[in-house]
Amino acid sequence: KAALESAYATFNGAKEKLEKLNMEAKISLSGYVSTASSETSEQLTEIRSALRKIEDVLEDSALNRAATYNEPTDFEMLTRKKANAIHQIEQMIKLLPSNFKDYKEAISKLREVRDTTAEASQTISKMYSFVANMKLYHNYDFSDRETHKTTLTTQSNTVQDALSSLDSTLKTMRDASADYDTQIASAQSTIETSQADIQTYEASLRKQEAELAKKRAGARPTEIQAQQARVNQAYAELNRAKAKLEDTIIRAPIAGAITKVNLKEGEFTGGLDLNEFALSMLGASPYRVEMFVAEIDIPKVKLSQSGSIDLDAFPNEEFVMKVSEIDPTATDKDGVSKYRVKLDFPEQDMRLKIGMTGDAEIYTDFRKDVVHIPGRAVFTDEKGDEIVKILKDNKVIERKIKTGMEGEGGDVEVIEGINEGETIILLIKD
Repeated sequence: KAALESAYATFNGAKEKLEKLNMEAKISLSGYVSTASSETSEQLTEIRSALRKIEDVLEDSALNRAATYNEPTDFEMLTRKKANAIHQIEQMIKLLPSNFKDYKEAISKLREVRDTTAEASQTISKMYSFVANMKLYHNYDFSDRETHKTTLTTQSNTVQDALSSLDSTLKTMRDASADYDTQIASAQSTIETSQADIQTYEASLRKQEAELAKKRAGARPTEIQAQQARVNQAYAELNRAKAKLEDTIIRAPIAGAITKVNLKEGEFTGGLDLNEFALSMLGASPYRVEMFVAEIDIPKVKLSQSGSIDLDAFPNEEFVMKVSEIDPTATDKDGVSKYRVKLDFPEQDMRLKIGMTGDAEIYTDFRKDVVHIPGRAVFTDEKGDEIVKILKDNKVIERKIKTGMEGEGGDVEVIEGINEGETIILLIKD
């Protein structure tokens, strides 16, 4: 009985401590909670606006006719996904409280909105790929498609910015509340332990009382109740053991191979950043290539652009690829800011292995049947105009030109100013 009273005292003390911790956390983290509330509302509004603009693209009559003619099934699926994304965002805005009641609700809502935003971003990427690869049809011309691609890219960037902002706010909220979570978890653990002790001591007390009653009256029902209490306690201990065993198992979501382990035995997993993972794995198929593009070239790279790679393991053989992912933020590579780009193989090749390297390139644009000259033949005059020197009738004359895109090998496209067959002077020796 004394042990039971001690367990009750421990339980009441831990309960009082838990209430104080919750109150202290509510007051201390109120500023973070308020910021999270306003940030969530603001980003939801931005995402809704972006989705509405994307909706205008899909509802364009010319695009509808072209899509219905070329890929009706895919277009219908994208239309449903777009409508579902808008509905989810609208519901979140409708049900979002004006202020979160505490930091736990703030973290829960931020995580929910963040996951929904990530799904919306994937849907927009699929929409862009669909429009970018759609064949032209009747009055839906090249200009229309480029305009829609630009709109989808702009709104995709808006949603990606919102996703980054939500991730940042969620990390800040978790970092600020980490110490309180630890203390609250400790208090809750003490409560659970004391509750288990209370149950144990109460069962023991009932057993002793039953044995005393049995000695006094020989009543068999009390003996049965005591045995049942023991069975219940054994089941409770078994379930706790099963739960602890399950916590020691990491289950892979897909078939594949572990490629990297970021933790060692004994390390604390709470030290990982949002962009780090305990384990990295690669699915069984298909493989993909990762490359880093300089920030001066990244504006030219778009989703679904074609590319190729020459693998060191297969010389003189070119593998066709397609751009599938573009990181929205830069990565430091040897002190230089670059952007990670991922390319997929359109067809699976059983010869490919994890970790193969090679030289990859992305085709950002192309021209054919154009006049082109070496870039070193182009000069800039005092007015800032581009000029070239032409040999005509054994005389050197300067002529103003207009250049277009730059090609591989240093050649540049000449849009106007010279004609095919004219002689261009690259160097004049004194």
